[in-house]
Amino acid sequence: MKNVQIKGSKALGVSGSCVLAILAILATIGSVGAKELNGVTMPDTMSVAGKSLTLNGLGMRLATFLKVKVYVGGLYLETPSKNAEEILASPQLKHVEMKFLRDVAASKMSGAWNESLEKNCKTGCDALKPLVEKLNATMADMKEGDTMSFSILPDGVEATVKGQKKDKIVSAELSKLLLTTWLGPNPPNDEIKDGMLGKK
Repeated sequence: MKNVQIKGSKALGVSGSCVLAILAILATIGSVGAKELNGVTMPDTMSVAGKSLTLNGLGMRLATFLKVKVYVGGLYLETPSKNAEEILASPQLKHVEMKFLRDVAASKMSGAWNESLEKNCKTGCDALKPLVEKLNATMADMKEGDTMSFSILPDGVEATVKGQKKDKIVSAELSKLLLTTWLGPNPPNDEIKDGMLGKK
């Protein structure tokens, strides 16, 4: 009967095993709070500039007619939305997180920014060119697995390239124009725009 009626430390040992099992289950549940695209996982929420932002969607940046996969981009917003015009017009904080799937030279990145911004800029474009040059100056050669992000504030843009935070570029106009790179009428490809808007 002594072997049947387990008490004391042995009972606590069984209880401890149950606790560990519950914790393991909770940890698994916690890891579900993220979204995945092409093997890249991004959390559902992110703290930026003291605010909690929600992942609006993940999109794939494709290049050339061969649709070469360049990076996965995640759009974080204070208020999730599927309406591009609404997001662009909102003064709320936005954040774009990019995880590279291949090597990309800094010169290629700068060329892509210039092309995309020119396609989506409607007014005051010449005045923005010096600011776009400042943005290009933050670029670096990206390797597979590297990250780049942009915190898009009402009054400017803060870039973080390969973990290194760059000086803020103060310009409300550049702030809105940068986001049109992905959400404007002429995105680099439909997949990244639709994905960031949470339509895919």
